[in-house]
Order: sequence, then C-alpha cells, then structure tokens
Amino acid sequence: MRLKSLVSVLVIIMMLMSAVVVSADGDFRINLVAPLGGTAIYCVDSLGFATDRYGNNGGISVQHLGEVTFTVSQNTIDTVGIPAQNTLLGEGSNIYGPIALYRLTSGEFQVNGNDETGKLFEFIFTASPTKCDQVGLIGHDRSSCPGRDCDGDGQIGN
Repeated sequence: MRLKSLVSVLVIIMMLMSAVVVSADGDFRINLVAPLGGTAIYCVDSLGFATDRYGNNGGISVQHLGEVTFTVSQNTIDTVGIPAQNTLLGEGSNIYGPIALYRLTSGEFQVNGNDETGKLFEFIFTASPTKCDQVGLIGHDRSSCPGRDCDGDGQIGN
C-alpha cells in the first residue's frame, strides 16, 4: 500500500515538473520572435528544463533544431560576472557552422552564429538568476553593431 502511495506521489510530482516547462504561449525560448536559423536559446533549471530564469544551479542552453548544442552553467556565468571585455562563455557548432555565447561588458548576453542562408546573426538578450528577457536581433552583418565588439574578438564593430 505504501509503495502505491509513493508511486502516485512521484507521478504527480513528475506531472507538475513537466507543466513548469511550458509557458502560457507554449515556449520559454528567449528568441521566440527571432528564428536564428533554427537556433533556440533558453534559460534552464538544474535539470535542463526550460524556464524563465537560470538560478538555482541552472544555466543558459543554446540548442539547434531541438538538440542541445551547449549549455553554460550558472557557476560559469557567475564566475565571469560582468566582464571588463566581452567574454566567451561557451561555443559549439550546428549544421550552419560555429555558434558562440558571450557575456558583454554591458551585462547582456550575445549569441553569434549563422542562419540558414549563411548570414551571421548577433542576438543580444538579458538574463539573470531570477529573470530571462528577450532584447532582440541586432542584425545580419557586423556593421550593425557600431561601438561594440560583436563577436568577442576585441575588435569594435566586427
């Protein structure tokens, strides 16, 4: 009898946890309105489930067509803090080429990659242990970010 009760409680907990993954509009993607060639950016909890914050040992996950390309942990983000120069947090590749996540000197995050046409995208967003917000797509060419190191190489505007 106790085993059945325990199993029932575990099933209910699992159902509640799965409900957390879906937001009101059905997706926690930070880049919900910017397709980025199939790349999706999520804040995730410690189990890797999409959520609206990366606190409690979560992180930021960069995925492509439903598969995780890489995830940067909250510990790594906290260690970098707000850097004096744009700092690479993580990188990987997908079918369109390399993709990277940077922490900017502004405290924002930036994902650089290529879309399905081969054009570079730079997507800047804000995220914190308590809230992840979408900021928007900067552009498809590096000249679209004057005065800023768009790809983390220390060169302004490229």
